Amino acid sequence: VIQCAQQGANVAFCDVSTEAVDSFNRELQNKTFAAHVVGNVVDVSSDSEVKLWIDSVASRWGRIDGLVPNAAAFVFGSVEEASGDDWDRV
Repeated sequence: VIQCAQQGANVAFCDVSTEAVDSFNRELQNKTFAAHVVGNVVDVSSDSEVKLWIDSVASRWGRIDGLVPNAAAFVFGSVEEASGDDWDRV
């Protein structure tokens, strides 16, 4: 996020955690960018939330030049123990 914004790219980032978004926004307040950086709370496991978020970013800036769908979900245990819901979440 920081590298992209320092190079002049508008950046929208998201996290499922309000605390994480707020914390990163506070960290970014001390930096100067030639672009806009916006953080939102989005559950990327929800297709409808992702669509709304992408639509709002496109509406705000008129376009999206790139997306990095970087999310992690951890299911502990063996492959044999993982349920279908576990695989869908990951």
